[in-house]
Amino acid sequence: MLGYKASLNIAVENADNTEDFRQFIEKAFNTPVNLLQSFYEACLTNSNPILHTGRLYSMWHEWNGVPYDHCILFYKEWTEDAAQWLIDMDAEFMQLLRKLPMNPKAVPPLLEYYESSDAKSLAAKLSSIKAFETIKAPMKETGSGWVPDFESRYFTEDFPFGLRFIVELAKEYRVETPKIDIVYNWGMSKI
Repeated sequence: MLGYKASLNIAVENADNTEDFRQFIEKAFNTPVNLLQSFYEACLTNSNPILHTGRLYSMWHEWNGVPYDHCILFYKEWTEDAAQWLIDMDAEFMQLLRKLPMNPKAVPPLLEYYESSDAKSLAAKLSSIKAFETIKAPMKETGSGWVPDFESRYFTEDFPFGLRFIVELAKEYRVETPKIDIVYNWGMSKI
């Protein structure tokens, strides 16, 4: 566990008294709980589905099979290229949120969330988060070095479940997502 959140968000459906349920969860977790207006607000995020997948794409979309001499630190070695992919994908994601029946402000843009203004400042911010500094990229050691682990949950969960939901909603709501589509198609080709 890397830390605790100051508050939790939940969406409730098929409950007679949502406020009673919210209070029950708040008491059970001893943490303030906010009630969301829509399940979209609870299940759509620009964290793992966009942040992880964009980073993986930027690291390995041109990988030629040559092993690395070390296991890359996922956040600590964040690059401006990865930050730009993240910014571009997040902009497409924000366009989708504006089309959905939900409060679009429920999910802040990543630049706002990470208090950044561009790829350079975002890369600096992500690489400086103390709680994330030892998190390693999904890699495995071989006799000749380190290679991407395409069987890692970063691939087997974040692409076919996290990013896929966003891709399918974008198609349904006719939102163009060229960067997300590139990353999604690349990731799905690896698993």
